This record gives sequence, C-alpha cells and structure tokens, in this order.
Amino acid sequence: MPTDARDFEHLYPFKLIIPTCCWSVVVLLFVAPFFFGLPWLWTCWAFALIFTVVSARQIMRLVVAIVSIRRAIDRYPALRAEADKALEVEASCSVHEPDVFHVLCIPNYKEPENLLAATLAALAEHTLAKREYVICLAMEAGEDGSDTKAERLISKFGARFAAMCYTRHVAQPNEMRGKLSNVDWCFSHAKEELDILELPANKCLMTTLDADAIIPELYFLEISRLWREYQDGTPFGERVPRERLIFGAPGLFERNCLEVPFFTRVMDAVWSVLALQQMASAFNIAFPLSNYTLSLELLQETNFLDAHPDAIADDSHVVLKAYFKTRGNIRFHAVWAPINMLNLNEGAWFKTLWERFIQAKRHFRGQHDFSYALRQTFVLCAAPRPLTALVLIKCVETHLFPVLGPLFMMGALPFIQLLDWIKPNSSELWGNHDWMRPWFVILFGLSLLGAYVAMISGFEYVRRLVNRRLYNKPSPPLWHLIEYVAIIPDTFAYIIIPHMITSTLSLMPCISQGGYKVATKVMADGDDDAAAQDLSSSAQELVKDQDRTNAKKADVVADADIDDNLEKP
Repeated sequence: MPTDARDFEHLYPFKLIIPTCCWSVVVLLFVAPFFFGLPWLWTCWAFALIFTVVSARQIMRLVVAIVSIRRAIDRYPALRAEADKALEVEASCSVHEPDVFHVLCIPNYKEPENLLAATLAALAEHTLAKREYVICLAMEAGEDGSDTKAERLISKFGARFAAMCYTRHVAQPNEMRGKLSNVDWCFSHAKEELDILELPANKCLMTTLDADAIIPELYFLEISRLWREYQDGTPFGERVPRERLIFGAPGLFERNCLEVPFFTRVMDAVWSVLALQQMASAFNIAFPLSNYTLSLELLQETNFLDAHPDAIADDSHVVLKAYFKTRGNIRFHAVWAPINMLNLNEGAWFKTLWERFIQAKRHFRGQHDFSYALRQTFVLCAAPRPLTALVLIKCVETHLFPVLGPLFMMGALPFIQLLDWIKPNSSELWGNHDWMRPWFVILFGLSLLGAYVAMISGFEYVRRLVNRRLYNKPSPPLWHLIEYVAIIPDTFAYIIIPHMITSTLSLMPCISQGGYKVATKVMADGDDDAAAQDLSSSAQELVKDQDRTNAKKADVVADADIDDNLEKP
C-alpha cells in the first residue's frame, strides 16, 4: 500500500539528536578531563549509574523470559494433544472451522531454493499445517525466474498446507527496496487470495517469516491458544482487543553457528539476548525480532506497512506505527517459543566478517524509528498518553544506549584511568573532593562487566534448553564460552563504528547509504530434511516425556490407594 508521506515530513530535526549525542560524547571523552575534570567525573559516574540500573532491569527481564520459555515448552505436549484432537473432530464433523488461520508471508530475494525448502519442510511438519496455514511466498519481480522458483516450491509443498500462493513485488516510486516493501506488497495482495478462499478477515493472523527462519510448532499453537483465550477481552482493557495485539518470539542463531567466524557468532548471540530480555516488558511495550504476527484487521486499520526508507527496521517500526495510528491502543505479546535462524555466512572467513559489518550498518538505520516516534509524539500528538513516555524510553534503550554504553565503558573509563596513572597524585585534573575519585567511577563502570557475564550466562542456558527440548539438536561445547571475549573487538567493529557512520550519514541526504543488500546465508544441501526431522523428533520426545510424567503420577496415585487400603481394618 502507498506510504503516507506526511508521517515522515520534517523528520530531519529529530534525526539530529542521536548523532549529536554520540559525537558529543566522543569529543568529551578526550577534552573534558582537561577543562572540567571534576564535573566530568560526576557526569561519568551518573552515566555509569544509569547503565547499572538499566543492566539490572535487563537481567531481571531475562530471568522472567527464561521462566516463561520453560513454562511454554512444558505446555507444548498438551497443546499438541489439543491439536490432534481438533483434527479428529474435523474428521468426524465436516462443518468444523478453525478458530484462526495463520497466513505466512515469506519474503525472499535471490534466496537459494533449498533454503526456502528447509523453511517450508519444517512448517509442513506442524500438526495443523494442512488445516490452518496459508503460505504466501513474497517474490521480487526484479529476480529473474522468481515465478518459476515459486511454482516449483508450490508444486512440492502446496498439498501440505491449507493453501499456498505467491506474489511478485513490483518496485513502487519513493519506496525502500528490501524486506519491508516486499512484505507490505505481499500482505496487501494476499488479501485478494484470502477473499478467493473465503477466509474471514477476523480469523486471519498475518505472520512475516524470514526465509531462513525455522519456526517451532509451539509458536503457532501458543498464538492460537491466546487468540481463543482473549476472545472475550484481553488483560489490557477494552480498548486493546485481541485484534490489536502484535505477537513476536525471541530469535536464536543456532542452525549454522559453528560454521561462521566466532566474531560473528558472539555478536549475534549478544544481539539475541538483548532482544530476548526486552520482550519481557512489564507494560507489554517491546519490539519483535525480525519475525512477527498481527491480525489482518490491524493491518487494514493502519494502512498496512510503511515502505519509506526511514522505516527500514520493519520489526520495530510496525509496533511504533500501530501504536501511534491507534493512539496507543496496541500491545506487544511475547510468544516464548524461540525461532531458529541462520547466521550471515558468505562462505569465506574475512568476507563474512565484512558482510556482517555491512549488515550492522543496515541494522542501525533503524535508529530513525526514534526520530519517527519523537515526531509522532511532539508534532502530531498522535498518542497523548503516559504510556508514550515508556515507548520513547524503549526507543532510547534500543537505539541510543547500545552505542553510548560502550563509548563510556571502552572510551571514557579507560581514558580516566590512564590519566590517573600518569598523574596519580595530582589534583589538577580532578580537583579536591573527598570521595569522587577516578577509582569510584571506574568501580561503577566495571559493574557493567558483571552484567555482561550475567546476560551471557542466561543466554547460554536458554540456547541449551531450547536446542535440547524444542529443536532436538546439540549445543556448542562449553569450551566455546571463551569466545565471548570477542565482544571487545565486536563492540567497535559491529556497534560503535557502524552506528556512528550510519547516524552521521543520516544527516547528509546527498550521500547515499546504499540500497538494501540481502545477507548471504550458505546452507549445506540436505539441511532442509534435517531441520524438519529435528522438529518432528523433538515434538515426539516432548510427548513421550509428558507420557512418562503422567505414568509416574498415575503410579504414585495407585501406590497411595494401595497404602490406604492396607491401613483399613
């Protein structure tokens, strides 16, 4: 659908904020100690205190997320049994209709056919795929042979889903080429296919799914459960019905993690755990990670997605746009069924590292969402509610703190320590103050190191839990934990430098930041069958575990009855 250009007018003044903050910090790192040493110590201490509080909140949210994931996996056997029962009911009653239809949009541009086949094969293993899944392959008209590739996939997998079709995105004026414009085209044109199939709009949930994403069956079973549970209302009040919920799941990069350089592996792990913890929001204001689900009614209400160049981060922008278009009456609902994706892999070590840097620059173009949210708040007054303050804080935490934190940790604090070593007994820099000394500031800064260790420990627990119980695959050996020291060079190569470049270029419209480049993800032949088999065997193991648990409970009850009978005279 055409993007409403008015939402992006006069955005430039708001774009000044992030680069101004970042470059101001860079300059002050090396200038401030010589001109106002004591105030600079106070400033660094204040920032260290803020980052310590933010880190503590992140750790608490991570704990909530871990508990939620365990509970969701424990529910899996019962939900799968309900799905089997629904199939039995449908077999005996031809008029039975599903409570919800999952319409899956899979955007791709020059993706290997075996990669798409792996995604479709894993989906086809789901119990309700034939009954509830409508697959729409979002092809690009600019790719030669995209239609024939789609037709081959439909002929191979079409019979295993309720329906399967494809769209061909044709580039439109003033739109950003890439995933977002393709998904927008797919969603808007898939409506025509749904009308042909006579599927009611109020039962259609639209999911955008990366071409390399293996979504566990639990994801859709959980959404279907919530959809039924919230039929008469959600916990968020009458203004937020179930049609105004946006669902998303954490993401892991486990499919080929041992085939890429450990620098890439570590950066993607950090990216995953940061996205994971922020989904456990107490106020249900959070952003999905690449894959998400929302109702067709909400898409129509908000005029589908924006294909504007400043909306390149489709996952966070879809939440912000829906929030402001509905005047704050939407919520994000986490689905604790982690999705398994591929690391970027160019096939060669150094080429992969370089392409990961290019990908990082593209990711940080999502900082324009902060500008978009500020404009919607203060210019259009689109959502005059206290909750909007939390939305802005979430944007700051997502788009500004990831670079300010490392700048202070790896810039300001080491430089302060260096100056203190050079002039250990001099008060020329820091003044005469009883307790505000460099060691005190550095002590607070080092607390962030402890937060990093805690976050990585939580991530390692989640990945091993999910790999074992949800994907039935081994996790990397424990000796790989030493690789997390790579976060130091990764912070400069994949956070500070690309963020500074992207934020600076955003102020220079005359200089192109380049088009949307699809990340290459090499996958060995035959992995499509392996992914599907892993999911299938994992589901079977969970059901067997549940059966064993139920059998043990039955034995305990039987033993208790026998003891009661023996005690009777």
